[in-house]
Amino acid sequence: MDLSDIFNKANKSKIFIDRSYLRPDYIPKELPHREDMINGMGMILASALSGSRPSNVFAFGMTGTGKTAVAKYVTNALLEHSSKIKTPIPIAVKLINTRENDTSYRVLAEMASGINLKVPFTGLSVAELRARVISALRTRNIIYIVILDEIDSMIKKIGDSFLYQITRMNEEINPSQMSIIGITNDIQLSDNLDPRIKSSLDDEQIFFPQYKAEELQDILSQRARVAFLPDALDNDVIPYCAAIGAREHGDARRSLDLLRRAGEIAERKGKNKVTKDDVEDARESLDNDRIVDAIKSLTFDSKVLLLVMAMSKIRGRDKLTSGELYAGYEGIMNEIKGQRLTERRLTELVNFLEMSNLISANLISEGRGGRTKHIYLKTEPKRILQSLSDDPQLGDIVNMINGNYLA
Repeated sequence: MDLSDIFNKANKSKIFIDRSYLRPDYIPKELPHREDMINGMGMILASALSGSRPSNVFAFGMTGTGKTAVAKYVTNALLEHSSKIKTPIPIAVKLINTRENDTSYRVLAEMASGINLKVPFTGLSVAELRARVISALRTRNIIYIVILDEIDSMIKKIGDSFLYQITRMNEEINPSQMSIIGITNDIQLSDNLDPRIKSSLDDEQIFFPQYKAEELQDILSQRARVAFLPDALDNDVIPYCAAIGAREHGDARRSLDLLRRAGEIAERKGKNKVTKDDVEDARESLDNDRIVDAIKSLTFDSKVLLLVMAMSKIRGRDKLTSGELYAGYEGIMNEIKGQRLTERRLTELVNFLEMSNLISANLISEGRGGRTKHIYLKTEPKRILQSLSDDPQLGDIVNMINGNYLA
């Protein structure tokens, strides 16, 4: 089959009307079972319509509980209403994913783009970039609502002092005003902030509970009606996807991804109906993707430790002692001329990798020789290599291994 045949078949799907309705960035006209959160956030932001700065908001809850969707839904409605009534002060909204924009410079650059201020991708100091954003806001006279999505990710990387700098900008941007919506999976984030930041935030908090299985079924059914052709789903597909999402902390995103991927798998098989078996195949596929994404997000030294484990397993060794793992780490760092961490810090990284379920480590007594850890890799070496293949420092080593292992 050539590409034209593949593209023609995709253009005449037996499964989908429009799969984009199943993607997490799609915001439907209604968000089932989030009415209280919508109304709560709406009442907080409504003051912008009369020209007053809304309170800062923290939306917190587990992954896939609708926090970002509600923030988008409410701010979209706010902008639409403000255009109808011609508010005394214009309103601008900018959503920033701080997992992707995880430095002070990148967040400020995204804030600049939200008010149509052009800044260089690199080259300015953070202080100069901040000064330019402040200067631009002084000339705009707007209420600027900045949504910091996955804010806990940014704080873990660069600390919470930058959040303090953002909240204090209100003292310097008159006549403009700025409000922050922080979205986080860490339900204790606000409590753990520096007291100065908590004081400057003066935030309102909205908690998003986990979805129950029947609530997830409502969400999936709503999306399925516009995403799939009639009779394209077996009766047990939606309940099964909802049950999986409910088991995983009420994660609607997970359930929607499962349903969409199951439809795509059935489509590639040439079927005209999605079955529970397709959901199982989708589940395995998504689990693989999640592991790859998790490895890519690790610190560099953690990646090196996993690479040592993968190389060892490829050579037929299922376990390494702590000493052997650290020796392998030193060998790779010498090869790439990298700066090595102390053994104490490496022990902390091993503990983190064990908590992440990427490795397992058992403490073994060796008699008079003391105790050591036996460390096992809990994922396939192929996934490790796939995750690290485009790393600028490890890519050459991975490609060399790939030539012998994956060819």
